[in-house]
Amino acid sequence: MDLKEKVKEYYRSRPYKKALEQAKTIGKLFSELPFVIGVFGLGYPFYGDYDVIHRIEHSPPPEKSGILPDIDLLLVYSSDDHPQTIDGNFLLRVYRDFETQCGKHARQWNRLYSKLMKEHNIANRNKDLVKEFEKGKIHIDILPVPLPIFSIQKTQST
Repeated sequence: MDLKEKVKEYYRSRPYKKALEQAKTIGKLFSELPFVIGVFGLGYPFYGDYDVIHRIEHSPPPEKSGILPDIDLLLVYSSDDHPQTIDGNFLLRVYRDFETQCGKHARQWNRLYSKLMKEHNIANRNKDLVKEFEKGKIHIDILPVPLPIFSIQKTQST
């Protein structure tokens, strides 16, 4: 069975409610990190019970499309050193800042990932994700956003 068929089989064998429950549980675990202010789900299963198989059938191969099963989370985090200006390197600086925050809280971060790998069948983020998926593990994609950028100010109309 090729990788695309394995991905389709994964989704066929996994009820939507189970996927949503797992994703919410994992999001809650990330929200317990001391520097994480908020967690928001992105993509499936957070967008609802849509036909994932149809999407996979009309996508390039998983190796090229990134269609491997995963959980996408937007993490709003606090940092005193977050990027102050938006330029061509902004996203790179945000990811580096987020990694710095993870490093400052390495014990909690590593404990969380150990728990995710043992109890929630999450892939080791330092290994080949295709090989991890073939072992029945899914990965987590994190979109980090510093709190000041995420914050929305309400303006008063006069």
